[in-house]
Amino acid sequence: MSDDPLIGTVLADRYRIDQLIGEGAMGRVYRAEHILMRKTVALKVLHPELMTVPEIVQRFEREARAAAQVEHPHVAGATDFGKLADGGIYLVLEFIEGLPLSQIIEGGPLAVGRVLNIAHQVTSALSAAHEKGIVHRDLKPDNLLLVQNAEEGDFIKVLDFGIAKVPPEPNEEEKPLTQVGMVYGTPEYMAPEQALGQDVDGRADLYALGVVMYEMLTGRRPYLGPAVGLLGQQLSTPLPQMSQVAKVKVPPAVEQLVCDLLTPDANKRPKDAAFFLSQLESLLKDLEEGRLELPRGALLSASGEDATTRIEHVSERARGPTKKSSAPVPRAVRGRASRAVLLVLLFAALGVGGVVVFVRVFLGEEKVPPEKTLELLEPPPPVLDIPVAEVDISPRLAVAREAGVEALQKLAQELPSEGRVHAELALALAKAKRYEEAVDSSRVALALDPNLNENSKIAGALFRSAQSPKASAATFRLLKGPMGPAGVGIIYDLARMDGISAWVRRQATMSLDEPDVRQAAGPALVLILDLESKTACEDVRPLVERAALVGDKRALPLLEKLKKADGCGARKKDDCYPCLRADDSLENAIQTIEQRTSFVDAPETPVAPEEPN
Repeated sequence: MSDDPLIGTVLADRYRIDQLIGEGAMGRVYRAEHILMRKTVALKVLHPELMTVPEIVQRFEREARAAAQVEHPHVAGATDFGKLADGGIYLVLEFIEGLPLSQIIEGGPLAVGRVLNIAHQVTSALSAAHEKGIVHRDLKPDNLLLVQNAEEGDFIKVLDFGIAKVPPEPNEEEKPLTQVGMVYGTPEYMAPEQALGQDVDGRADLYALGVVMYEMLTGRRPYLGPAVGLLGQQLSTPLPQMSQVAKVKVPPAVEQLVCDLLTPDANKRPKDAAFFLSQLESLLKDLEEGRLELPRGALLSASGEDATTRIEHVSERARGPTKKSSAPVPRAVRGRASRAVLLVLLFAALGVGGVVVFVRVFLGEEKVPPEKTLELLEPPPPVLDIPVAEVDISPRLAVAREAGVEALQKLAQELPSEGRVHAELALALAKAKRYEEAVDSSRVALALDPNLNENSKIAGALFRSAQSPKASAATFRLLKGPMGPAGVGIIYDLARMDGISAWVRRQATMSLDEPDVRQAAGPALVLILDLESKTACEDVRPLVERAALVGDKRALPLLEKLKKADGCGARKKDDCYPCLRADDSLENAIQTIEQRTSFVDAPETPVAPEEPN
């Protein structure tokens, strides 16, 4: 980026900054070169405005410590860490070129042998981290980089220990970086105990690995719907069998292994990564020697042969004794938990007060559509979005909100580690047309709590700031990066809503065409973009089938247009989509979305655009 003052400079007398390669809530990542060693490195620099937030500085330091302590071929290691003359902090990491696993999964389900091989590498890295007392806490496909492809032999690197749980140094006081009950991580991959704000150990990483393995084997995560309802599904909804969510045939022993990882009760998962590693090695050996039971027509390897890919570059210390799987078939995948069992789990997790709240909401929201086809897709009511033992700052926040920007700024100084205060401040600053400050406050809030990417205050602040010439570039970087799918949704609104300035609409439209932005979009928005761009009937029909699975209300107008039986041909009287008339798939998709979305609160309407300053 030409407006980045660090490009072309030399940091710490040895790192020449060549190129910006990424930006997150906490900092920017550059491609740099050690000028003495002639070695390319990745250099991460903390955002200057975050230097005043002690928790973020401590977290940055702990990321450096975690990455440096875990010396493993499948972990992106840290080589240097330091402070600059102006007080800035930087972290030097191994430079790795490759594709995130999320991009690979976009191509559809992976072969069983390939999945087991990738999982083996990730597990060996986790085992090495857990031996040091380090829990990653944010394992997901975006943080797994595929350095080599299937033809050359998959080689995975585990990235980003930014929110890892790291034990204190011998002379360091045990001081948690997060308040009790605060939840950090990516909701779609979080274990129930992590989502409840409880203390976690390595078994939370194993749960996340289970979600990743399920996604590799089927092409989708086990639970869909808004993040606010995912925990409810984990505790009360059957784990969908893989053959029910995708046209795949997975060996029963492999599916059973994934089911074991996705057990809500941490005590019933594999006891640690080393033990799970031995289970994977046993399956890989069975697969290689042809002993793994396989449903007819299943694909074991990328080449279609009944053989596993070789296991290479695996740390020997992470390998445990092999143990043959004793589960030839998956046991009944968790049936809908009885209310009594669910209450026992919740009592242990939430305490008496939390259970009372849960029961009251749960009993009042039990409106389940009778159609069996919706059973696995029904997002449960958001009954468990209750921070455990979290300090209630709502009264002080309400008073400061009414008093205005200055009161919110004072509260943010008193509570520098409270992301919700910075989110409120961001919106107040944007309403006051102090857009650049609003972006800074949004960045601080997202760095403190990545889950605030779905916060309506930050969304409103960034929607406004994106329309300011001075703040637009910084805003779009947040929308494309730390805001995740919610940010791409705002970009889509900026590109499609009436009343948006032409230059903002143009920037938003161009952003939607960027591969990285599309990759960050949620499944529902990707569907909409595909429906807008595809015109051939053979291309549209698969989208209609996908709409029944992931579509939301925004897809309904596009699907309704497909019902029109004319508009093509020389006289505009021919049917543009005759292949959709062969069955009821279009009407079924529309009805499924209408029924499903009737049980989910509609997303908040974006704030009306304002005149930029």
